[in-house]
Formats: sequence, structure tokens, C-alpha cells
Amino acid sequence: MQDSSHSNNWWSQVFSADVLEFINMSIRFCQLVEEPSDADHFALDLQKVCSVLYGKVLSFPEMNEQEDTGLEQYVTEDQYNEVRSRVASLLGSHDDYLDVFVEDMKYSDRPILRTISEDVADIYQSLADFLFCYRTGSDEIRYLALFRVVGQYREYWGGRCLSAMRALHDMLFLSPDSTDEEW
Repeated sequence: MQDSSHSNNWWSQVFSADVLEFINMSIRFCQLVEEPSDADHFALDLQKVCSVLYGKVLSFPEMNEQEDTGLEQYVTEDQYNEVRSRVASLLGSHDDYLDVFVEDMKYSDRPILRTISEDVADIYQSLADFLFCYRTGSDEIRYLALFRVVGQYREYWGGRCLSAMRALHDMLFLSPDSTDEEW
């Protein structure tokens, strides 16, 4: 067990205002993709939530490196696929986009086809796992869950968030049918 000063540091990070705002936006994100209440405004709502999530992680204090093994995974493959399918269905033909900022691009002279729905499902998996651990764990588990979700943000979901936001931006504001009532 850690000494009390280290424990207090966990407390201040785990329950900081920025982390609590991140938790609220993570909950909003998960609710939005699990049960979208308004398909007509889904893309705009997703754009708003993703932008706040992305920026909020940047405001977190530096965290002491911890081993995050042993944290439970909440999201099953079926849940992941349900979210991906639901988002793909909501976005329809707008789900696909071309991306040049992917690892495979160095082997290709053409952009890589990606989908917003897969990006969203990847983000969902990290955030839902984080929320599950945060809700059910001790302060130490909460800290480890926060450490893990920040690491995952740096490794992949932050980039996926940016890619999805760029594709959503194009869909909402630059596509020929962006003036339709649908969006």
C-alpha cells in the first residue's frame, strides 16, 4: 500500500474538476452511441461530445506511471459490434471517409478507407471500460482506470476521435447535402 501523501495525490487526481467533467462527457458519449435519442441530430451531438472529450484529457495533471493490469474489461465484442452497427446505420453513406493519417498509409499512395462507426466503437470501448472501473472500484482502481484511459487516448482513441471529428465536420458542413434537414 502507498503512503498517505501518495494516496491524497490519487484522491486529488481522481476527483479533480477536469476528471469529473471528463466522466460526465464520457457518460454522455456512451449514452449517445448506446441509445441515440435523436437520429436527426446524432452527428452534431457526436461532434460536440467528441470535441469536449478530446480537449478535456489535455487538461489532466501529469500522472504517476502505474501498472494497469488487472482492470476489468466491460465491453464485450458483441457490445462493440452493436455500437459500430448502430452508428453505421445512423450515418448511412456518410460513415465512410478517407484517411491519410494511419499507419498503413506509409505502404500506400492512396488514402485508406475508414469509418466513423469503427472510430466511435473504439472510443466507446475505452470510455465504457473506464466508467465501469471508475463506478465499481476503489480509489486506487479509479486512479488505474484513469491512467489506462489516458494511455489509450495517447495511443489510439485520441487520434480516432480527431479523425471522426474531421469526417463529421466534413459531413456536417462541407458535404453537398449538409444543408438537408437531416443534419
